[in-house]
Amino acid sequence: MTRDALREGWAIHREQGYSLRVTALLTLHHTMLEQCAALTGDGSTSAGRKAYRVYEHRIAKAMRIP
Repeated sequence: MTRDALREGWAIHREQGYSLRVTALLTLHHTMLEQCAALTGDGSTSAGRKAYRVYEHRIAKAMRIP
């Protein structure tokens, strides 16, 4: 169900504490990261900013590995 929703471009909303795992090419993860950057601005929670940083570090680390 979640996979179908993502494929069709729907927004996925989860309750606090839930994360959505996506299996995709690194370029897609990088694009998702760029789009989420706007969510880390004013008005975002410290937990949201931390989640973004953790994801950002995971993607950066994966892109450095040959």
